[in-house]
Amino acid sequence: MKIAYLFPGQGSQYVGMGRNLYENFNLAKNIFARADDILQTDLSSIIFNGPEERLNQTKICQPAILTVSITAYEVLAAEYGIAPAILAGHSLGEYSGLVAAGALSFEDGLQLVEKRANFMSEASQKHPGRMLAVLGLPLEKIKEICKEVQPVGLVAIANINSPEQIVVSGEIEGIKKFEEYAIKSGVKKLIPLRVSGPFHTVFMESAAKKLNAELERIEIKRAKISLLANSNAKEIREPEEIKNVLFTQMTHPVLWLEIVKEIKKRNIETFLEIGPKKVLTKLLRRIDPNLLATNVEDKESLKRSKEIICV
Repeated sequence: MKIAYLFPGQGSQYVGMGRNLYENFNLAKNIFARADDILQTDLSSIIFNGPEERLNQTKICQPAILTVSITAYEVLAAEYGIAPAILAGHSLGEYSGLVAAGALSFEDGLQLVEKRANFMSEASQKHPGRMLAVLGLPLEKIKEICKEVQPVGLVAIANINSPEQIVVSGEIEGIKKFEEYAIKSGVKKLIPLRVSGPFHTVFMESAAKKLNAELERIEIKRAKISLLANSNAKEIREPEEIKNVLFTQMTHPVLWLEIVKEIKKRNIETFLEIGPKKVLTKLLRRIDPNLLATNVEDKESLKRSKEIICV
C-alpha cells in the first residue's frame, strides 16, 4: 500500500498539543528538549501550558507546530517503520515535510521557521492585513470580487484548499469590503483565520528576500522522499528546487487542491496527517469522501493509524 504523509500549517496549533506523545514516548521527550535547546527558549512549556495568546503568535506557533509534527513523524516511524510514498505540507507544513524527507536537519528547519515567522511578522507590521476562509463561492467569483475591491485594498487568493474552501489574504479594508461583496454574492460562510498578517501575498516580498538570504547559509540535502510543492504542485527533491520553492511560497498561493489531485494521479488514496488537529484530514474528505485519511498526533491516533498502514 502506498501512503502520502501530510503536514499541517499555521492555524492547527492548540495549547496542549503534543503533550500525550511527550508523556508516553522517550523519543518525543528528546525532540522537545532539543527544540528548547536549539531555540534557547522554553518552547515546550508554551506548547503544553500556553497561554493561548502567546502560542498563537506567529513567531511561537510556527516552530511549535514543526516540533509537534516532527515528533509525531519520528514516533510513527519508530513504532511502525513505514516509509511514505510521497510527502506534502500545507504552507508552514512544507518545512515539516522537508525535515521528514531529510532535506533539512531538525535544527536548521526549526531555526528557519523561527526566522521565517519573524520576517513575516515584520512584513505584517509594515503591511497590516488579514486572511479569510471563503466557503461556498466559486473560484472565478472570488477572483472577480478581488478585482472589485482593489480600489479599497489589495486582496488576493492565498490558498485553494478544496472546491468549497478558498482562502483570501490582503489589506484590512480590502478584506472588509470583500466580506460585504461575498455576502451579497451568496457565500455560505466566512471564517477569519488566526494569523497575524496578509500571508501568501506580495506583502510578504520583503520577508521572502530575507528568508532567501537564510536559505543560502544552510545545507539543504537532496530529499530522500519526494515532496509536492505548495506553489506549483510539482514534485521536488533537489536542493536548488527546494530553495526556490521555499522562497516562492511566501508570496504565492498554496495550491492544496492541486497537490491532492497530483497524489491521486500516483494511485495513492491513503493519507496520514502528521501533526496537531485534523485540518487536512477534514479537507481531504471534502475533496473526495472516498479517500482513506486519518491523523497522528497522540498515542490513541497512533494506534488507529496502524489499522490503515499495517495491513
